Amino acid sequence: MEKKYSLVIEEIKRGKKFLVVSHVSPEGDAVGSLLGLALALRSLGKDVTAYLEDPLPTLFKFLPGAETVVHSLEGKGPFDATFAVDCGQRERLGKDFVDLKEPGVVINIDHHATNDSFGDLNVIVPGASAAGELVYDLCTEAAINITPDIAVNLYVAIHTDTGSFRYSSSTPESFAKAGELVRAGADPWD
Repeated sequence: MEKKYSLVIEEIKRGKKFLVVSHVSPEGDAVGSLLGLALALRSLGKDVTAYLEDPLPTLFKFLPGAETVVHSLEGKGPFDATFAVDCGQRERLGKDFVDLKEPGVVINIDHHATNDSFGDLNVIVPGASAAGELVYDLCTEAAINITPDIAVNLYVAIHTDTGSFRYSSSTPESFAKAGELVRAGADPWD
């Protein structure tokens, strides 16, 4: 098991109630990573709240699990742990999250070099093309079955943050992981 994920996996095994959040003005990586991780945790029987302060962009409402996203945290806590994906600064997670009294262990999973390591646990990999890549790695390391619904979300995360595999962030690893996600059920045509 990769050392950077071992403590995160321990928190997943230990916890029952999780919050998954991403940044305000969400784009494809934020939404895909959030939904992919929420579905992965639910597949383990965990109680998961997926939260975005801002509305889900219409473009991403087709994604599996999109209907479960909430835009308020009132009455939702306390949580055993919170996963913050694709966000470099705590304040960008939205006012409801910043004001949350009991987020539990904050697990920061991100690929931005400017991330300020605001989590209790930080998995920050600036060489990754997208946070979706890191969620894929976490699922793989935790032996979580990547269902077609999880695969679609993570594929969208990687696809959008690589500019449809045209940006310089498109690495052999991002292509390989996208290929595995297609094998798991993501349909590039859709």
